[in-house]
Amino acid sequence: MAIYLNKNYWLKSHAGTGKNLNIYGNEQVSASRNVCLWTQDRSAYAQQWVVNSFSGIYKIITALNDSYALGRDTTDNNCEMMLESNNDSKTSVAFVSVDADKNVYKIKLNISGTTLYLTAASNTDNANVYWAANTGTNAQHWKFVEVTEIETSDEYGYPTDSRTMSRGYSSSHPAIDVTGTTGVTPIYAFADGIISWKQTYNENWHPDDDDETHNGSMQISMGNAVAINHYNPDPSLVSGEYARTIYMHMSAPCSLSEGSTVNKGDIIGYIGNTGRSTGPHLHFCLSVGDLALMEPGETGWIQISNLPNKDAVETYLPDYHL
Repeated sequence: MAIYLNKNYWLKSHAGTGKNLNIYGNEQVSASRNVCLWTQDRSAYAQQWVVNSFSGIYKIITALNDSYALGRDTTDNNCEMMLESNNDSKTSVAFVSVDADKNVYKIKLNISGTTLYLTAASNTDNANVYWAANTGTNAQHWKFVEVTEIETSDEYGYPTDSRTMSRGYSSSHPAIDVTGTTGVTPIYAFADGIISWKQTYNENWHPDDDDETHNGSMQISMGNAVAINHYNPDPSLVSGEYARTIYMHMSAPCSLSEGSTVNKGDIIGYIGNTGRSTGPHLHFCLSVGDLALMEPGETGWIQISNLPNKDAVETYLPDYHL
């Protein structure tokens, strides 16, 4: 991947796991207006940026008004909007690759005698953005996400209408938790596939021990749950022939049986609070790889620790946010 001129991008902080670069005040732009972070708003041009080249000098221009670019207040190194013209010494930038495959870069002021990078003060709404010396941390790592990339693919889609997460992906939590209302917020199939496993949860049922296909304590935790095997809907994003998605804590058991075919966007249940859950949410696991048991048509449970788990937000579903 690469950064292209004249395309609209969201600049997502912390290597894509954080908030969007945003002009303070949203739909307003003027000289010296502050730049901050804010939760993604797909309709806000204040969060859309264009990389342009002026006589070989690169600048990051706001989609609100192509006369204004990201710039540096030389008195305190704050990041502010500045008129692009006549401000080359404050608005010229260069891009230092952190992970080109994921379009993650550091944004460096390209000014002689200055080594400062665009930096987020924190990973929260309204966090300030400024220019600072190299820290080597995620606070200076920005992911360029094309605005068109965020649209739902013909091959896969979001499993919920809600885009708000209560918890993100980590090594100890290889899934995302999406908020919703018990029995009201629908859960959709991520892509075409075949039900590979389902669980009907009874709070009075506690398996005594594990067997070859199930893990007792995990079953109690998952509540009403279902797993679907898919062909990988977009190998250009993550390599591997197959994908498996798992949906946990549903309000009621999935009405489909193992071996049933589903299409992208089919309602397979509703957000719930069953199992070990502290509030209504969908615990959504995504795995992509070449395991034979992930092939559509195969049935049975696969221990989550044995699956090639992926961060859904980093791969296929970047519109989800905390």
